[in-house]
Amino acid sequence: MAGLVKTARVSAASLLEQLSKAYDEEHHRLDPADAKWLATVRRSGTTADKLAAWTVVIQENLPANMRSLMAVLQLCSLKGKRQAAQAIEVMCELFGGVVLPERKLKYLFEQPLHLLPEAALKGDVRNKVRVALHAPVAARGVEDRR
Repeated sequence: MAGLVKTARVSAASLLEQLSKAYDEEHHRLDPADAKWLATVRRSGTTADKLAAWTVVIQENLPANMRSLMAVLQLCSLKGKRQAAQAIEVMCELFGGVVLPERKLKYLFEQPLHLLPEAALKGDVRNKVRVALHAPVAARGVEDRR
């Protein structure tokens, strides 16, 4: 069981990275103007604009945008009370509706990994069929990062 958990952890980390890259590529391909605006806002926007941009991408696809969630979390520790309060408000909204499932969180070793197809722990997520296959591993990887 320990070997399966270790494999799943490594696979989940790799899959989350691949999902992030695939999401960015798809986003740039489908709507280059929107992707450029989001990149500009994240880089040089006001705190409120950055939070809004990160919230949008997190709500669209959490597993592919874990970095955005971590960025919002980092803003919560800013010394400026106003910016930190805005970030905390956004985190409350996200955790209340998007991030947390309707059940108690489980570590990866508590998940029924033996029920997943073996192919779900390996491979590439560029193909839509593979994305569907890997989604449970990625979701369990997000949950395990708590």
